Amino acid sequence: METKTTLIPVGGGKGGVGKSLTAANLAAALAGLGKRTILLDLDLGGSNLYSYLGLPNSNPGIGDYLMTKEGTLADYQVDTAYPGLSYIPGDGRTPFMANLSYAHKIKLAREIRRLEADYLIVDIGAGTSFNTIDYFSLAPLGMLLTTPDTPSLMNMLAFLKSFLLRNIIARIKHIPQTEKLIRTIQRQTVSSALLTVDMIRKRLQEISPLAAREADLIIQTYRPRVVFNLADEAEDILVARPVESAALKQLSLRIDWFGLLFHDSQVRRSVRQRKLLLRDQQDCLYAEGIRQLAQQVIDSWDRQSEMSFELLQASTHSFIQRRRSTQPTGF
Repeated sequence: METKTTLIPVGGGKGGVGKSLTAANLAAALAGLGKRTILLDLDLGGSNLYSYLGLPNSNPGIGDYLMTKEGTLADYQVDTAYPGLSYIPGDGRTPFMANLSYAHKIKLAREIRRLEADYLIVDIGAGTSFNTIDYFSLAPLGMLLTTPDTPSLMNMLAFLKSFLLRNIIARIKHIPQTEKLIRTIQRQTVSSALLTVDMIRKRLQEISPLAAREADLIIQTYRPRVVFNLADEAEDILVARPVESAALKQLSLRIDWFGLLFHDSQVRRSVRQRKLLLRDQQDCLYAEGIRQLAQQVIDSWDRQSEMSFELLQASTHSFIQRRRSTQPTGF
């Protein structure tokens, strides 16, 4: 029986939000819950997931696969110390992989989708380069990491704008009437408010109803799963409300608030020791939060919610109460 693989790209609008750390620990948590999981390092040009897993940077990976053209991507899986979790390295041994050719990108996407597991966690690079956006588009849904700070939230919105525009252009570029509008879109800066997604939809409706329907299909069906990282207190979640309004106004996009992870001093220690918290500090605040996030992925990754903010707020308060009852000095 063929395995249905849930592919989850993990991205962030900027570096420093804990994207790779979260991807590695989430993959281990899913494996710990009995799910066969593959962790794929697609942060080409900055691959370093091996360090979070306590592995040497000596295993062949994506870079070698693309250069040698031998075997399949599945052949490059590396066993880890975590039962049920395998790892595919990035380009740590092969330089100049950050900017793949179109042919390489298509080949890699095809091979990634052929990987068989319950969950495939894909750590992609930060920022808004075309390659990063295309990797985030590998699956119908993706996970975005952000901190509750204004610069990080603004970068997340910029990432989502680039993501939407890139995907809209890909869907409408074959329609001749859209060429002029596409050139206008491409001249806009990511932070520009001059051309909102709603304005683009209206312009498309005027020049090509077919193109407008294609754009609407992307906008109406895509719901990013956003996870707050490095939160100091439960009230940090309140920043979601203005971001929600900005996403609707500028991008015509609804967001699913999917998780919140608290700041934990044990995280830096685990990174320095090249160990995952889930194994060596199982009761720490971050590890417990990651396990809750993994269970949330299993329970509701494919389900949209019109009350995601309220649900996350309630689950966060329950998490805190449970934590205080079992670890009185651990919060």
